[in-house]
Amino acid sequence: MKLEYTNKSMFYKTVKEVLKSHFHLSERLILKLKRHQQIYLNGQPATVTSSITEKDIVCVELGFKEKSENILAKQMPLSIVFEDEAMLILNKPANIPVHPSMSHFSDSLSNGVQYYFQQNHIDTKIRPVNRLDKGTSRPCHIR
Repeated sequence: MKLEYTNKSMFYKTVKEVLKSHFHLSERLILKLKRHQQIYLNGQPATVTSSITEKDIVCVELGFKEKSENILAKQMPLSIVFEDEAMLILNKPANIPVHPSMSHFSDSLSNGVQYYFQQNHIDTKIRPVNRLDKGTSRPCHIR
């Protein structure tokens, strides 16, 4: 997947500002992009400290292969709400943790996602966007 931004009216001054503020990428992901040389400025490899000017195009390629090899795959029912090449959105059942832990090494939602990814030949890392507590299944409604 490719993310691309055209700098408008000098809003950002460096490539890193675009990566952090526009794309909302984490420091860890930026480091991986640097390591895989997947950061570009006007079609040429760039560093995060590269200065940008108006109409410059900053692009990152997120297509490098990563896996969550530390997560055991376990078949479990998944309530998939939405899926595309960038994300998988699930309804989280109550009383199931999102992340594996010492007491839930093989029965977390991530274990089920790992199994789903393996069965569907999806080579990507599991990155939960929102961590919910084990007992949470849906938002509370406040009157």
